[in-house]
Amino acid sequence: MTYFSFSGLILVITNLALALVMIWGRRNRDNLLWFGIAWVSAVLGYGIFRVGSAETPEIAIYWWRFMYMGVILLPAIIIHLAYSLFSQDITGHSHTIRIAYSVAIFFFIMNLLGFLIQEVTFLFSEVYFDYPSNTLFLLFFLYFALAFNYVVYYVLRAYRDNTHDEKYQKRLLLFATGIFFGLIGGIWLYLPAFGVMIYPYGWILTSGYSIFIGYAIVQHHLFNARYSALRVLRTFTIFGIIVASLVILIWLSEFLFDYTPQFHAVETTIGILLLASASILYRSRWFSNLFLLSSLVEFEQEAQKFLEKKVVYENSLELLHDIESLFQQGIHIQRVKIMRNSLQNNFPHIAQYLEKNNTPLILQELMNTVHDSTDPLIAEVKNIGEAIFPLNMEWMRPTVLALGSKESEWFLTPEEIKIILRILPKVALALQILDFNSSLQIEVERQTRAIAKQNHDLAIAYSRLQEIDKNKDNFLAIASHELRTPMTIIKWYADLFLKRMLGDMTEKEEYYMKKIYESTDSLIELVNNILDISKIEAGRFEKIIADTDPHVLLQKTMSDFQEIYKEKNIALSLTDTVDSDTIRTDAWKFRLVLTNLLSNAYKFTPSWGSVTVEASSDKEYIHIRVCDTGMGISETQISSIFDKFNQANSKNDYTKKSIRGTGLGLNLSKQIVEMLGGTITVASKLGKGSCFEFTLPLTLW
Repeated sequence: MTYFSFSGLILVITNLALALVMIWGRRNRDNLLWFGIAWVSAVLGYGIFRVGSAETPEIAIYWWRFMYMGVILLPAIIIHLAYSLFSQDITGHSHTIRIAYSVAIFFFIMNLLGFLIQEVTFLFSEVYFDYPSNTLFLLFFLYFALAFNYVVYYVLRAYRDNTHDEKYQKRLLLFATGIFFGLIGGIWLYLPAFGVMIYPYGWILTSGYSIFIGYAIVQHHLFNARYSALRVLRTFTIFGIIVASLVILIWLSEFLFDYTPQFHAVETTIGILLLASASILYRSRWFSNLFLLSSLVEFEQEAQKFLEKKVVYENSLELLHDIESLFQQGIHIQRVKIMRNSLQNNFPHIAQYLEKNNTPLILQELMNTVHDSTDPLIAEVKNIGEAIFPLNMEWMRPTVLALGSKESEWFLTPEEIKIILRILPKVALALQILDFNSSLQIEVERQTRAIAKQNHDLAIAYSRLQEIDKNKDNFLAIASHELRTPMTIIKWYADLFLKRMLGDMTEKEEYYMKKIYESTDSLIELVNNILDISKIEAGRFEKIIADTDPHVLLQKTMSDFQEIYKEKNIALSLTDTVDSDTIRTDAWKFRLVLTNLLSNAYKFTPSWGSVTVEASSDKEYIHIRVCDTGMGISETQISSIFDKFNQANSKNDYTKKSIRGTGLGLNLSKQIVEMLGGTITVASKLGKGSCFEFTLPLTLW
């Protein structure tokens, strides 16, 4: 095997291992991009391996073109990865990434068509090299060199701009160094293609980027793939042990024994036992400890899964028990305890130390720094365990995780301590969430009890209000009924006097009798309105639906007002354009609404004014419009004109006397119209008059 082939084989092995690490770890965008880089680098290495062993120019050209499939894709993926790793907003670089991939696709197609590598020459008495180069190859080389130099420049600029984060800077520096080694090795491989006849010893530097990236993964947690790398390393080690054992077995078979059928059976049995032993060794705690895996990988992964689950606990004891079991099984600790309340009273020196320093207490480190074995702090730590880790929970300090000795009786390694320190904030967060949920649950229960009491009190108050409302309705009904009869009699007797049926009266007596008649009439109207409204609100206002002639209904209502309108010299007119001769509604309530509107218009229209009634219809509704030339309604009052006991007032007194009214007629009219399925509206202008319009369906069932 030539050096050229050997360098390609090394590149294949290192990059396949790196690809396995990436795909074995977290499969986010960064890991998948680096998996792509490792994979195309492995393709590149395999092409070099086959080129180095090619015996004819035709085979060499084929494998050179195969190798360049990896080389061409490499710059674009590395640019994409650099932006993904070290840019705060990768979308801002999407244009550059698209250009890089477009250029890569162009050269990839040119390579497949045979335009990139056209000729090879046997050089260094060893290998068919891609020489001489052509113009397209020169352009690709410039693209390759510029892309890698740009990535190094971009990463170093990010290194310069992040001086506040030392760990982040180390990752940047290692990444840039790895890319730089890949660039140097790649350029060395290009030299013979341009006539610089230097054997590509430096090509081996291309594998250097795998070493630097691997170191950054293991030591500085680049890509969050450290534990995947350790697992891959453990797997490769076991694979190496199996291969070495089989080689030794074959060697012993060849030099120490004769090949016999019986020995073949023994050899096969030993091979199977070797595989079984390797499988057991792979999962053994001792072997895993060599790679810091039994106390790191499985433990951290299980801890991540456990702490990321949205588990609801009824109390803190269940959560504490599960967390203690997690640590005990994960790193094989004999005793694990989370202490929350007893530390201050039972271990005052530890509590004082943690309050002051808030750093872990590791017994081995403590004994190395404090030589007095009788020191009370050491005594208290020994009493609890081998290590004490504080959980930063401000409202409940000190809360600690106390770990006993490991089952293997080894001390906690620095790596295990780092892992524990990384997990503890999530443990603290889980406890904080539980405490918050518990407090929230207590507060919710307290508020629920308070709301239940308030609801109970409101139910009692509502029941009392219903009873009061019922008594009010009963009182109004009884009072209205009892008042209406004597008031009707008073009005009747007053009418007899005014008509001189009981004898002559003086002018003064007639004046006072008119006052009695008018006041009694107003009281009767008030009582009737109150009684009707109370019936509507109590749901006892029955509808009597029947077929009615709207023309007759309008004429009868208008005739009732002709005389009183004449006395005041108010012109009253009707315009009837209703198409239908029959409507199905409650005729009495229809007439009551129209009566209230005409009465209202009479009160607020001065002498020599006019009131017009317009009746029309369409396919579904009858429209009645009552307009007067009265005082009108102000804009501030028009929004509440249909409220109970509300009456429009004006500074203009057209009638030279106060206008009396109950303030219930419009409210009653509105409730009746809505009960009959219609609507009522008003339009008015102060000093010009008002128009009330109500609409009822032609047919009501």
